[in-house]
Amino acid sequence: LDPRHRLNVPAGKMSCYPDDPGHFVRWLCHHGEPGVRGGDFAERYRYGAYLADTLGRAIMAAQGVVTVRRLRTRATGCRWTTLPGGDPTARLELADGRTVDAHRVVLATGPSHANAEWAPEALRGNDRFITDPWAPGALDAALGQGDKEDVLLVGTGLTSVDIAMTLDRPGRTVHTVSRGGRLPQAHAVDPLPAAACTTPLHGLSLSALRAAVRQHIGRVMRTHGDWRPAVDGLRPVTAGIWASMSTEERAEFVARYGSLWNTHRHRMPPATAEAVGRMRRTRRMRTYQGRLAAASARPDGSLTVSLTTGDGPRTLPVGWVVDCTGPGLRLSDTADPLWRSLLDQGAAMPGPLGMGVATDDGRLHGADGSTTRPLWTLGAPRRGELWETTAIPEIRAQAATIAEAVLDPGTAPA
Repeated sequence: LDPRHRLNVPAGKMSCYPDDPGHFVRWLCHHGEPGVRGGDFAERYRYGAYLADTLGRAIMAAQGVVTVRRLRTRATGCRWTTLPGGDPTARLELADGRTVDAHRVVLATGPSHANAEWAPEALRGNDRFITDPWAPGALDAALGQGDKEDVLLVGTGLTSVDIAMTLDRPGRTVHTVSRGGRLPQAHAVDPLPAAACTTPLHGLSLSALRAAVRQHIGRVMRTHGDWRPAVDGLRPVTAGIWASMSTEERAEFVARYGSLWNTHRHRMPPATAEAVGRMRRTRRMRTYQGRLAAASARPDGSLTVSLTTGDGPRTLPVGWVVDCTGPGLRLSDTADPLWRSLLDQGAAMPGPLGMGVATDDGRLHGADGSTTRPLWTLGAPRRGELWETTAIPEIRAQAATIAEAVLDPGTAPA
């Protein structure tokens, strides 16, 4: 738990409950931070504690109405069976050999892990290649005796920024590389309210949409001197714009503008941006636009990596390579056994562009396009359908919608 890791959304927008936006801020006030404000960026581990405490209180409040069983294992498959009463039922297969029968299933699995297909063959399987920096103990060796060795982070997004701060040590250089070579933009210290776009954006061609968005940002810049309110003002209409695009336009947007959008839409907290700025000014952090082309082991166990950049090839000696590319977008390529089971048997189908899965307001489409099975998902697995679906404001609204659907007798298995 690195206290330097902060939420990249202000506390006032991180409540669990859509109808109670101040819930998280009040929780912080009651748990040791009486001076916190809605515009502050809380330490990330505090949010984990908040979620656990809120869930615990909800379970206590539901005693006598709802029974909660926590199983410390993983679901590895989902099959359909018919119980003696005649109802079709989902039978979840667990890693410990048990099964659980359920009439309704919500797949709150979060983002899928990246498969590191970009990694050179010589790097895969090497102990100095950290494929999941968030796994418990994953960074221990790089923080221990090897904390003087330089590090290469592949990816320059929010994950990379946090890992760079954790690995920062005197005498060490943290190298970062990505195809775009862009670090996330910073939140404003004194943010302005979102500025809605006055021009209709739905149904435009991609070139017309680009022009309209540029005009919107230009108007806001002239009025407020800051582009951030303009980007924030696009948030309520992003899903609608995405839905109005053709498959070809979506693919072109992701390829040409996806990185640019993400760096401006998903920004660093001011304190994080300040820390990263110090690292870059003192050359303890360097960022390259390019890709990792090759890697080889050195006699002492460290690595030599070769980057292909816009300035030509570059060779770096590093102690570690860390995958900071973020979650995988194509759930169809997942190795997760539960999702693999659902996709293989046709209970789920890939979403647009192969990103996530196809749903109808969270209810999974089968391979035949139907939504007859009582299976729901939320968050990252809906990326292809919604594009913006990984932040708490979107996820909490989806969770509320799914909860109502699960309680609706009309959603029983067909």
